[in-house]
Amino acid sequence: MLGEDEAKHLTATILALSKADEAHVTVSSRSSTNLRFARNSPTTSGEHEALTITVRSVFGRRSAAATVNHRDPATLAAAVRRAEELAQHAPEDPELMPGLGAQAYATIAAAWDDETASRGGDGLAAGVAICLEEARAQGLVAAGFAEVTATTTAIASSTGLFGHARETQATLTETARTADASGSGWASSVSPRAGGVDFAGVSAVASAKARASAQPRPLAPGSYVT
Repeated sequence: MLGEDEAKHLTATILALSKADEAHVTVSSRSSTNLRFARNSPTTSGEHEALTITVRSVFGRRSAAATVNHRDPATLAAAVRRAEELAQHAPEDPELMPGLGAQAYATIAAAWDDETASRGGDGLAAGVAICLEEARAQGLVAAGFAEVTATTTAIASSTGLFGHARETQATLTETARTADASGSGWASSVSPRAGGVDFAGVSAVASAKARASAQPRPLAPGSYVT
């Protein structure tokens, strides 16, 4: 994950390569851990890390962008040159506005949790087990996806703008179905902390919806009091 100082250095390095009237850079780094389950059993798990760097070059009212996923000097230089080449051949945009100068951005402390960023995926198996036990106990079939992510994003420009933000997020979605497939229910939970995901609550809601929607009956057209 890119800390603020590292992101500031990286974006400054990219901007120094630019020959455009204006240059804008967005850098995003993301790591995630996930666990998928279906038919009342865990099925697949995975970890993923990604770095995305987008360079946008502006010449007058022409602009274009190039995106890469490596940060070695040759790749960064190629991204800048590609964005400049595309921008010079792009049509003029009469609504293009000049870039912002330096801004003061608030830090949202609640959006980031250190424990979730470093060890958030550790509790996924135990949490999913709660969902599976609930489904089996009620004779239902459960499927779903649990994931923990940590993301940092930096923006910078040749006009003096720089901003850095980071967030963690834990999510769970579950679908529960009756054995005869006549009823199904869905529920989810999202939290900036891995410990804030309500596995038991999601399972209970999805299961209740599945039972309530089982064996549907035809309803003739008409007026009904609701």
